[in-house]
Amino acid sequence: MEEKTQRSEIPNHVGYYADMQGNIYNSKGSKLIPQTQGNYVGVDLPIGNGKFKRFGVHRLIAITFIPNPENKPQVNHKDGDKHNNSVTNLEWVTRSENQKHRFCELHHSHFGEKNTQAKLTEAKVRDIVKFKHLGLGLGYLSDMFSVSKQTICDIMAGRSWSHVTGIPPKRNIKRMKELDLLNESNFAWVHVSYRSDGANRKQVLSL
Repeated sequence: MEEKTQRSEIPNHVGYYADMQGNIYNSKGSKLIPQTQGNYVGVDLPIGNGKFKRFGVHRLIAITFIPNPENKPQVNHKDGDKHNNSVTNLEWVTRSENQKHRFCELHHSHFGEKNTQAKLTEAKVRDIVKFKHLGLGLGYLSDMFSVSKQTICDIMAGRSWSHVTGIPPKRNIKRMKELDLLNESNFAWVHVSYRSDGANRKQVLSL
């Protein structure tokens, strides 16, 4: 027989309960359906006078199950998945601790090709840098790699993918101008060759 999930009443929310898997229930035992709230999920709970307020599920789980003796103000998702509100994935943190975790400990999931929203791979980024040094303009590179001109600028200025290119970030950099050092026929050859497989691509990158 399956053991019933343990539920505890949420502090300051009489008649509403949470379990350690990250679910919220009303007084009738019905599971509330969380709503997307930015990158997080939340549920609407009554605050009196017939009014409701949306609360982040991660905070409700934390205040119910996780002691906070140092009165830390924020709740961190250890694995970076803001929809995973299991007790084992949450912890109370200071603002600086939260930022450190976000930008350092989870670096691999927020930057580079492991970012699920990334259109480029590390290999393509290296190619972009090489082609830019050869003189291909921003417009050409934007079309070749199906990204915006700003993306190319950010790569060349070290504002993104610097962990791959080794280009140090440049803060006060003027907008890069297109350098059309290759004529139209040379570009056409490079463009077609790069998008082909095998020897042609290697020949282009060996320039």
